[in-house]
Amino acid sequence: MYAMISGRSGRTGDGGDVKALWGARQLCVLASLVVSMLTTLPARAAGAEALLHRALACKLTDGELAGVPAALAKADPAAFARASEYHGAPTYNLFALTAPVLAFGRQTTSIVLQPGRVLALLPIADRAAVERAQGITPSGNDYIPDERELTETRHLVAYAAPEGRLAGKLLIGCEYRRPEAATWSVDSNDQFELLDRGN
Repeated sequence: MYAMISGRSGRTGDGGDVKALWGARQLCVLASLVVSMLTTLPARAAGAEALLHRALACKLTDGELAGVPAALAKADPAAFARASEYHGAPTYNLFALTAPVLAFGRQTTSIVLQPGRVLALLPIADRAAVERAQGITPSGNDYIPDERELTETRHLVAYAAPEGRLAGKLLIGCEYRRPEAATWSVDSNDQFELLDRGN
């Protein structure tokens, strides 16, 4: 590249020199953008993963609750800007992660948001072992989630996913019993339209 920039005649007014310098500058700008993307994307994904781990483990503060969907979407737009599936009864939004995360000792690429709950989707076969490890007490009732009370407003919950595409899976995570978290899940007109069409 130095030979190109130095030019053929060495005169500053040479048109070839100017074009070569301009081309070199464009390459430098492009290289800088690529490096910036490569360093920013992992940091963004790491931020989303840290937030997700805290959310699943019931470690979010009351002040963070209302902004959880927006914070996840900002930290990792590829995964959380738009749900991969919406469901109306029961209400949930399913998000497909771009890379697996460790949740409750298992890897998953699926996260579910419900009003007041953020949950990881795990194999149902792991239910007993995962619940034991988390100190979650079985409810003995298929319609009531198994749970462990951490505080009055924060409970670890686990239950078998309802019928449909999530059937045969375990949903486990945190239930935030706060009004700020009750707004999670379906929250825009176009999402409601998807529900109306049965998607």
